[in-house]
Amino acid sequence: MSRMMLLLAGLTAALVLAGCSPGEPEVSPNEQVAADDRTEEAPTDGEAGDTDEAAPDGEAAQFAAGVELAFTSAPDSLPAGALTFELVCESLPHNVIIEGVQGDEPIVECPGEGSFTGDAELESGEYTYYCGVPGHREGGMEGTLTVS
Repeated sequence: MSRMMLLLAGLTAALVLAGCSPGEPEVSPNEQVAADDRTEEAPTDGEAGDTDEAAPDGEAAQFAAGVELAFTSAPDSLPAGALTFELVCESLPHNVIIEGVQGDEPIVECPGEGSFTGDAELESGEYTYYCGVPGHREGGMEGTLTVS
């Protein structure tokens, strides 16, 4: 009987070790993303409009939108003049409209996941920006921007 217990203990140990060993993750071809289609996600900290940095000349003023109705990052201030705006979206369609700029039409739009750019010229002043997708502004996708 002790021989049977020893065999059973050895078999149990082998099964436990086999279950703990690292294996290759299974990824179907449908889940793989080609290198050219990959995007780098914008850093998020969970609060809208709390980046205190102005966009330097030659760089895009970046807005990011997560899976909830909120801008996860947006500039508080920008220099006056011609600017490029970048909108990074995680999933839902979003856009950026700045009141009084370009006839209140979107400066940049994203139909879903990805990074998209648009251009606008801003004069010095304080502006309200928001997402113009129905229900998004009402859901909290709105902020203020100081241009100097």
